[in-house]
Amino acid sequence: MTAWFKWLVGAGLMSLSGSALAALPPNAVSVQVRNPLATSRQSETIAIGLADLRRLVAALDPQHSVVLDVNAKVIDSQWVDMTGDDAPDELVFQSDFGPNEVKTFVVQNGERKTPGRDQYRVYGRFVRERHDDFAWENDRVAHRMYGPDLETWKAEPLTSSGVDVWVKRVPRRVINDWYLVDDYHRDNGEGGDFYSVGKSRGCGGLGVWSAGDLFVSHNFVASRVLANGPLRLVFELDYAPWEIGGGNKVRETKRVILDAGQSFGRFESRFSLDHPAPLVVGVGIAKHAGASHHGDPKRGAEQSFEPFKDGNGNLGCAVVLDRAASGQVETASDWLLVTDVPASAAVRYFVGTAWDRSGQVKDAADWAKRVDAFSREAKNPPIVRLAGTTGLPLSRSDPAASSWATRLCETTLQRAPDVFSTAWSYDNGLVLSGFLATWKKTGNRKYFDYVKRTIDGLIDGDGTIKGYRLEDYNLDQINSGKLLFTLLERATSASDRERYRRALTTLRGQLRTQPRTRDGGFWHKSIYPHQMWLDGLYMAAPFLAEYAAAFREPALFDEAAKQILLLEKHTRDPQSGLLYHGWDESRTERWANPKTGTSSEFWGRSLGWYSMALVDVLEFLPKSHARRQALLGALERVADALLRVQDPATGVWWQVLDKGGSAMNYREASASAMVVYALSKAVNQGWLDPARYAAVAERGFRGMLQAFVSVGAQGAARVNEICKVAGLGGKPYRDGSYQYYATGTEHVTDDPKGLGAFILASAQRD
Repeated sequence: MTAWFKWLVGAGLMSLSGSALAALPPNAVSVQVRNPLATSRQSETIAIGLADLRRLVAALDPQHSVVLDVNAKVIDSQWVDMTGDDAPDELVFQSDFGPNEVKTFVVQNGERKTPGRDQYRVYGRFVRERHDDFAWENDRVAHRMYGPDLETWKAEPLTSSGVDVWVKRVPRRVINDWYLVDDYHRDNGEGGDFYSVGKSRGCGGLGVWSAGDLFVSHNFVASRVLANGPLRLVFELDYAPWEIGGGNKVRETKRVILDAGQSFGRFESRFSLDHPAPLVVGVGIAKHAGASHHGDPKRGAEQSFEPFKDGNGNLGCAVVLDRAASGQVETASDWLLVTDVPASAAVRYFVGTAWDRSGQVKDAADWAKRVDAFSREAKNPPIVRLAGTTGLPLSRSDPAASSWATRLCETTLQRAPDVFSTAWSYDNGLVLSGFLATWKKTGNRKYFDYVKRTIDGLIDGDGTIKGYRLEDYNLDQINSGKLLFTLLERATSASDRERYRRALTTLRGQLRTQPRTRDGGFWHKSIYPHQMWLDGLYMAAPFLAEYAAAFREPALFDEAAKQILLLEKHTRDPQSGLLYHGWDESRTERWANPKTGTSSEFWGRSLGWYSMALVDVLEFLPKSHARRQALLGALERVADALLRVQDPATGVWWQVLDKGGSAMNYREASASAMVVYALSKAVNQGWLDPARYAAVAERGFRGMLQAFVSVGAQGAARVNEICKVAGLGGKPYRDGSYQYYATGTEHVTDDPKGLGAFILASAQRD
């Protein structure tokens, strides 16, 4: 039991408040849903895992349960089997949300009525009578893909794994009627099939990109429906192994999820190979005459708008990946977004369509706006909070919830089972540092192995770091190097030891020649001359301290301490005790105060980086070091300042720390997690007084769980409300103003900077 937790128990601060739950009936779960966007959302689907509901109400019975809205009215809901075992896994229901709206629902046992025909708004089936099609629809869109019998149909054989599009004017289900009449290639008042797939990818098909070519499968060979309404359709298609070059074959299982009221459906493809290896997958849109197209790999989205033949209107098609694409490619038949898929991982994306004759879209410009809006919604899902009359699942006596670090690591492994990333970057390194911390806490070797697999894919046999550029003199490049100390210590082969050592030497060499201010402070990057940022301190100073300890270079202890104290000297505000995000020695940047050189606001995550740097350096700094007391003093000062700006309502910290509650400011997850990590570690190590700071850390952690964590199907945990990126200067120019931090920064879900900090904070309190 950690020092601060012992103090909390002794002080009687570990009990949960039940006042918020008192109004719930027995054996009921309150579901609070918040729209994190300042735009409306229609027919938004909320999905909650049965396991998470039963952690709160063990007696919940899926066959006899209902969902009530705020007016205690029963609303449509569906229990969904996501695993194919004929048992319910998650509960789904829908609601509309206004900008930033919060709604509360109740799940409880009650009379569950069988939905009527008119309540079914999704449908899908295998169509044997049409040569093995699989067709699916909701009240807005319809699609089909092709099965094995079509390949040998004498009249019109077709081999294609592209996605076909049917367009609808009416919300009712039309698949069965259209196949029955077999007259759906003209518009009889309801829509029709005017789209041409052929051997293209259609709207959202895929293939494996290798050696400058796209390798695609034949038609699917098997299908199965897991859930068929009334609100959610889930089905899978299997594809037999196909050649992808180099003597390797790949097989695919494609899962499609379509919800009522949505123009976009979710696609997830998992691949298995004879010889497991990473893949590059291309997801495409067919090139048709007269079509306009726009692709944005950084956003992971592409869209087209094309005219149908014979005056049948125009179709918008879009593909939105769940991540940035690695590039875009054009073939003779398709526009493709290409994305790297680690071995044993899945590619996930959304496919959307809209027909101008349906009234859903006006023109190409309107479609582009709708695709952009959906992309934002996909990256910012509703934030769901659960509470039950038995209390929240936060008690240390509850093994299912005792370690949020473990839970977040497990969720990450579900999404990316082989490696976390194929990029050497500071934020990916932060997540992997969380994995190492969780490994050390739990002893579970798979977390260490995950880190090793990821890093081994980024460092060549001679120690060269892929993507690293010395000439950039970018302090961000240093952070992932901290992982190498543990890998070197645990290495079992001479070749691993040598390449890790060489990589560490490369990073150490950068800091030897890193450009500096006149008094010796590291420039943040070569493109930001004369500037010190709080962010860069975390990247470099703990690395120096650990390098000093590992390689017996004590001068680096001095250097690490020097960088901390210089930043405090140049950026600390004497009135609030907080530190400004950056300092420009030249005073020439537009964001810099012409007298002091500091930026103008106290950005939450920058204080988080600074605080984490302090405690991580202190971990390695010898107790006898001449500047240790100075660093402890700096820690006390920043801790006191952060305590005074902790949000009194929630216990977390704001994007702009000293302006809590101001217009457009928001409570931010990564800053909160970093502060909780730093305070918890400092209390655990005896560097801060537990009587003063243990409750601050505990309240912050509980606040984080309430404000930022949502739990979905199969217990998957997500961290929301993370500032995606913020900086100073650059192109486009970031002026460091309150307006910039509050409104010019996107807040997203599961960004590595928030996820990694959350895992580290959780590991500190376990």
